[in-house]
Amino acid sequence: MSDTPLSPHTLEDLLYLIRCGLDGEKPELARVERMDLPQLYRYSRLHSLSALVYTALESAWDGKPPAHRLPEGWKEAREAAFRGALLFAAERKALLDWCEAEGIWYLPLKGILLQEDYPKLGMREMADNDILMDCAYRSQIRQWFTARGYEAVQYGQGIHDDYHKPPIFNFEIHSALFDVRAYPQWRDYLEHVEERFLPLEGTRYGRRFSQEDFFLYMMAHIYKHFCWGGTGLRSLVNCWVFSRARENSLDWAYLDAESRKMGMGDFVSQTQALAEGLFGKPRPLTDAERELLAYCLASGTYGTGQHLLENKLRSALDGGGKRGAGARLRYLCRRLFPRRDYLELWCGKFAPFFLRHPRLMPLAYPCRLARDFAHKAWKKGWRELRTLWKV
Repeated sequence: MSDTPLSPHTLEDLLYLIRCGLDGEKPELARVERMDLPQLYRYSRLHSLSALVYTALESAWDGKPPAHRLPEGWKEAREAAFRGALLFAAERKALLDWCEAEGIWYLPLKGILLQEDYPKLGMREMADNDILMDCAYRSQIRQWFTARGYEAVQYGQGIHDDYHKPPIFNFEIHSALFDVRAYPQWRDYLEHVEERFLPLEGTRYGRRFSQEDFFLYMMAHIYKHFCWGGTGLRSLVNCWVFSRARENSLDWAYLDAESRKMGMGDFVSQTQALAEGLFGKPRPLTDAERELLAYCLASGTYGTGQHLLENKLRSALDGGGKRGAGARLRYLCRRLFPRRDYLELWCGKFAPFFLRHPRLMPLAYPCRLARDFAHKAWKKGWRELRTLWKV
């Protein structure tokens, strides 16, 4: 997070430049000359919007911004986003061509699809590519990646496998959209979601969402982050560009009904209203919208550890009825001795062993604590204890 709080004037400038970039409009040069560009760069980078904001700024100077006026690294960030989009597209094509040859169905997710709604290639920065694939071919998929020089950073420990290859490549191959054990309120949506996938035109094994189901998936992903570590301005931009591109074709009645079934109806409507108020037709925000915006601004793209901790504690305490010493003690017991499904999800390299030998599962608790101390996680635990008595 930036050490300097975002001033109200710089926030207005940031939102103004985002709107200009999305609408393809040239910002007023006189206004740009008065902006706090170093702070704009810090916050646009914090929210993974530096490429979008730079594109708008560049047009104010007719494509030739004076180098001495812009913070070091901003132009390079924009060029890296553009170059990364091209490289990822080529690598992704190789992977999906292989899937077609092997008869493996696949469904591109998240930024791969959202980037198409941005005005220019590379405007939507991506740290990785997410693809849902037939989990029956998990080992073959790993062999494909490792044969191309990727390291399997995570494999077989959850609903996605992570593959990295320098200098930029990072693929997350999903076997499910969400873990139903972690999000039981979405069980009805997730249980037969594959039946709603549509054929991807021009392919034999490619799949795609309907535009409504992609919207629900996108909002569920945002909501997941919002409820844990937080989510930032880029999520609001994603909502706006997707909705604007389809405002006359989305079935809003269906979306409202389904989002309410998933327990996120109010969040979806509030987020959509805020995105419209910021990037559509700017208007004064309500108190609730200002509070939501402040939370997003403090979260950055991927949330913060402090938000994650506070949200976990509030959820645990509020879910247990009356707060007090008893509620906090129950929370500590659950953290020290979590449910078995939690251990199966988060026990890391120990999980496969204990799953093969379920009678030894009680030993997973001390192994988990030993692992945390070995990684100096006791500092995080001490911070959690201090926060527990403040929430």
